[in-house]
Amino acid sequence: MMNTRHADPERVSELLKRLFVPGYEQARHHISAAIQEGELEPNRAHGYYSSEQIKAVLKFAAANQGQD
Repeated sequence: MMNTRHADPERVSELLKRLFVPGYEQARHHISAAIQEGELEPNRAHGYYSSEQIKAVLKFAAANQGQD
């Protein structure tokens, strides 16, 4: 039987980023597009971005708003 008392670490990490990393909640929906367009070059472990990278993604998203 699987122990259900412990949360999945990846889900907990994502939740913490969404709650406590400024701008991450808004930026997370645009990160993949920013990477594909060359506006963001991930240079950390997958899923971890600096505050400057998050700001760049938000700027990218604002510039591309309505172009979907």
